[in-house]
Parts: sequence; C-alpha cells; structure tokens
Amino acid sequence: SIGGIGSVRGYPQNSFRATRAFVGNAEYAISDFDLLDGWLGGLQLSGFFDAGWVSRGTDQSFDLSHMITSAGVGLGFFERRLRLELAFPLTDRAGSRDPSLWLRLIPAF
Repeated sequence: SIGGIGSVRGYPQNSFRATRAFVGNAEYAISDFDLLDGWLGGLQLSGFFDAGWVSRGTDQSFDLSHMITSAGVGLGFFERRLRLELAFPLTDRAGSRDPSLWLRLIPAF
C-alpha cells in the first residue's frame, strides 16, 4: 500500500492498497541556514515531489490512471533528526484535496 510518510506524502497513510506498487521521490534541500537570529541554526529547508503507482489483482499493465502525485515543503531541525513536512495532493484521488502535515523523528544510535 502507498500513501503517507515514506511514500506519497500528500495522501493519508496506506490510503491506496495494492498487490503491486512503485514509489519515487525527488527532493531539493538547502542546508544549514539560521532562523531567528541564530536561535534556530543548522536548519534544512526542502521542497519535494512524490509519485506512486498501484495495481490490484491480476492487472499486469502499467496504466498512468493508477498514478498519484504530491508535492510539498519540509523543514528539518536538530541536524535533520526532526522534520516537519507539509504535502499537497496533486492527483484527485481518495476524495480529498486537503494537505497533509507530517512530523518525522529519525532516532540516532
């Protein structure tokens, strides 16, 4: 299944169930800039585009009508271990055009 954080972020988590799926992400990031006169240093600002394709059952064809896309912006804190991402669905699917807000914590070991 696809949709949500780690796949196509403009849609709810696991909103598209499938027997076969493909996901691709592209992201451009600007790192290590300061905000609020040094109080929030080392931030990362990013823009991203996500695309995913799903197939159900025995359908073996690659049909573009089964493709979903989203785009958004992200802000990384604390050496990018904490990320806040705002994603907008670009394909009219799942009955919603509302943006999704994600908070991602990447633990360090």
